[in-house]
Amino acid sequence: MTSYTTKNQFSPDWVPHPGISIQEVIDDREMTQSELARRMGRTSKFVNELMKGSASLSEETALQLEKVLGVRAGFWLSLERQYKLYKAEEAERESLARQEEWASSFPVAGMVKLGWIPKKREKSGIVKLLLEFFGVASPEAWGEIWGQGKLNVSYRSSQAFSSKATSVAAWLRFGQKIAIQKQIPPFNRNSFRQEIESIRGLAGYTDVKIFVPRLQEICQQCGVIVLFVPKLPGTVLSGAAHWFGGKPIIQLSLCHKSNDHLWFSFFHEMKHILSHSSKEIYINERTNDSPEEIQANKFAMNTLIPEEKYRIFISNWNGNISGIKSFASSVDIAPGIVVGRLQHDKRLPMTIGNELKIRYDWVFGR
Repeated sequence: MTSYTTKNQFSPDWVPHPGISIQEVIDDREMTQSELARRMGRTSKFVNELMKGSASLSEETALQLEKVLGVRAGFWLSLERQYKLYKAEEAERESLARQEEWASSFPVAGMVKLGWIPKKREKSGIVKLLLEFFGVASPEAWGEIWGQGKLNVSYRSSQAFSSKATSVAAWLRFGQKIAIQKQIPPFNRNSFRQEIESIRGLAGYTDVKIFVPRLQEICQQCGVIVLFVPKLPGTVLSGAAHWFGGKPIIQLSLCHKSNDHLWFSFFHEMKHILSHSSKEIYINERTNDSPEEIQANKFAMNTLIPEEKYRIFISNWNGNISGIKSFASSVDIAPGIVVGRLQHDKRLPMTIGNELKIRYDWVFGR
């Protein structure tokens, strides 16, 4: 006789309904559906529907089958659960396949290239991967969390460019997923503020393999996560400050290759973490005249180059490169950062002094 308690222990592409196994058992016993119905005390119509899979197999029916056929009720209920799950997954696949337009708005190829999601060919498979990546059950649920107006973002960067919302959301979500895995102490605002000078001292390093781990270590001890995450297609952002699970995150893209851009972005985001709402997401993308962004800009500029010393330097500077080097040495900052400030303030052409900037070679993912 077939061992029915060991059947269906694998996960096939198609899961049969319990009626097929019931039919196999009564065929082995040379029992008709009518006889089974009489022994169970059920109608022939019900048993016929059970065999066709159009009637659900309840706990009561499973117990009746156990008494009549000698196969434990748990086995029949397991078959019913597997079949119902299969049917639900089948319906979900059909539903997800209809969400192709929603999925097409995401930078899927870029996410696959960075290893954030595996490659899938089926439409439903891509949609499911995106939902799992964002930790939501449906595109509608995604819209409630990440949809238009839900991010409440504040932007800073170039007015000439604008990032795609779905690309920004994916980039931020990757930071959230890393934060979930990080075990860090509670955020200590005072300790973080006290580390400003030690962090500023890293701005003169040329090797990312040296200063990045040190920067992350200093910030992590204060309860702040610092991530370097490559930008996705459809984004022009250089960084963001946001919180997830009670953890503050400074997330920097590899968009800018020079030290003046990188360190300005870092200290800009640092100000958001130190002083602004933990419920907001602050993204360095385009100019924003909000009080928070103005404060963050001023903090970054004055942290890198003290305001009063910069003003004195400007009043006496004759425009030569040697003067930039001397001033940078006097305020203990890399000369390329002074060049970047002068270019930003339109006191130096964008084509002059760039040789003093440190160029970073990003060869890692975060």
